[in-house]
Amino acid sequence: MPKQVFISYAREDRVWLNELLPYLRATARKEGFDLWWDRDGGSLGTGDKWADKILEAMAASHASVLLVSQNFLDSDFIANTELPFLLRKHAEGRARMFWVPVTASSYRAFGLGEYQCAIGDPERPLDVISPPERNRLWLELSEELASSIRKPAGGAVIAKLAQTLDPVPEKKKPRRRWAWVGALLGALVCALIANLIVNSILSPHRPIIRTNLTDGQRYVWIAPRTFWMGPGDTPTKEPRHQVLITKGFWLGETPVTVAAYSRFVSPQHMPAAPSFNVGWAAKNHPVVNVGWDDAQAYCGWAGGELPTEAQWELAARGGKDSLKYPWGNDIAPGNANYIESKLNCTSSVKSYRANAYGLYDMAGNVWEWVEDFYTLDYCATLPTDAPARDPPGPKSADVHVVRGGSFRSTAWFLRPNCRFRYVPHAQPDPDEIGFRCVWIESAP
Repeated sequence: MPKQVFISYAREDRVWLNELLPYLRATARKEGFDLWWDRDGGSLGTGDKWADKILEAMAASHASVLLVSQNFLDSDFIANTELPFLLRKHAEGRARMFWVPVTASSYRAFGLGEYQCAIGDPERPLDVISPPERNRLWLELSEELASSIRKPAGGAVIAKLAQTLDPVPEKKKPRRRWAWVGALLGALVCALIANLIVNSILSPHRPIIRTNLTDGQRYVWIAPRTFWMGPGDTPTKEPRHQVLITKGFWLGETPVTVAAYSRFVSPQHMPAAPSFNVGWAAKNHPVVNVGWDDAQAYCGWAGGELPTEAQWELAARGGKDSLKYPWGNDIAPGNANYIESKLNCTSSVKSYRANAYGLYDMAGNVWEWVEDFYTLDYCATLPTDAPARDPPGPKSADVHVVRGGSFRSTAWFLRPNCRFRYVPHAQPDPDEIGFRCVWIESAP
């Protein structure tokens, strides 16, 4: 069976695929390998499951070519399924990955910055260089790909070495009576492993999700539980305390996006667009420059309300009360969009891995409004001998709480226990504050 090269691209970038294909097709004919890409349905066949076909093609590939642009990274399926799968195969040495920066993008946020691009320069992508130079680079890519395909696969090398070191004597033919048993067990084990891999990619946390038809946002069910809330290690020495959330709730899977907010208001009533999202062109980014009152109004229109500070922290922790961050005790630019990511702007929601509850961007990207007013000593008023039940926050104050940190925040502010407040004309700026809603809907 011929070896296969998988091409990953966003459909909006078909022009780049069409520019590359003549070079790859010529090389594929010469070297005897196949090319696979999603031909807008043509390659998948009527009635076939689209995602399953792509997963099968990625699993069978011996190399992959990634045409990376912001469109590419904004695709949910690519960011959450294709890219992690291909990166894993490359890291494990099972299939070499060739990524190509075709336009400017937030590639570092997706782990691609750890790998050298196959051709060109991420800071000078293909769309800013001349056609003759692009043609030279496409030719270089084709030659490098052909060289990679010619090399024997790691598994074949190991099998050949094992056969050399431990050859099976011809006289042991009676053992072949049981060969079918070994083959069957091997096939079953491989099928089980493949199933686990696919399930881990497609639904790593298996959250319970519903879509709100009013705002089009997805909401995740957060079950009631007791958890440890509060910093305990801040300069203000606010005490760490137990909180009991007595009722489960549906929380937005992501911050409210530009696309969702545009359902709520007419174009002329959209808030002022920030300098990094001119004209609100990036629809999948969090909406910002929305005040607390307007955020609360949106949530009411969508059938809900802003989360309380306690609900927000329970959800942000993802059931991991002892960790500094939802993912662990260390932080790097690959975990979240914060100041060290050096993007200096919002990123598409779901650009980073979800927490254990299946929620995205609970750390970084944008600060998030919550229901509560902010007072410095509120935590000290809560009971210490028993869990506080559904704490509503202070009855009044001059400012409201914001949580989660933003793309301008240092790492400390991304911790789930970090409390902050918005003071007008001071940090954080309105263009780094967003929000998500609690949807008042029946339990699953």
